[in-house]
Amino acid sequence: MTEQAWLEPAMTLFFLCATYLFVKYPRKIFGSLFLGAVLAIKSVYLLPIATLLKNKNATLAQYLMSVLPPAALSLPFLIADARLFLDRTQVYVTTPESIQVNLAPSHIALNIAAVILKYTNVVLPTAVVGAIGLVSALLLIVKKHQQMPFVILSTFLIFMVLFMFGPFVFVHYFTFLGNLLLLTLLLFLSKEQKHERT
Repeated sequence: MTEQAWLEPAMTLFFLCATYLFVKYPRKIFGSLFLGAVLAIKSVYLLPIATLLKNKNATLAQYLMSVLPPAALSLPFLIADARLFLDRTQVYVTTPESIQVNLAPSHIALNIAAVILKYTNVVLPTAVVGAIGLVSALLLIVKKHQQMPFVILSTFLIFMVLFMFGPFVFVHYFTFLGNLLLLTLLLFLSKEQKHERT
């Protein structure tokens, strides 16, 4: 993973920091800044992060601080060449057809979309993946679990749905998901330990 310069370890660190700060300072913006760092790396993770913030009953300031830093970092590139920047950071990574043409191993990725592509030669459209993700997010938001272990678990589930139906998913994505699950487990165990002490 380090050799290939995958960014999932950095995003795992940012999620750990955000979770710690949300537990320690639930109404402050500190945790949101780390979520903003995740969005600065991969803006397509907006739906899982929005679900996380909604499930933890975030303040408006927390929402803003998760999107303003990546927006500010993107601004110089947008000003320099908006079309090229958006094409390379948004259009390409959200257009499955483009990924199938330019990213050769996408047909052997470890997800449902790859199986469909391999056996039917059909690429799941972005709208279908987005709709599945939105429905999953809404179902998890309706549950209204605002305790941090459930918040991180719901974020894991949104990532899982998006990875399974998205254009591709590789081993380092599963490492990221595994780390989110370990964080969830840690939070559940911490909660149980506190309950036993009282």
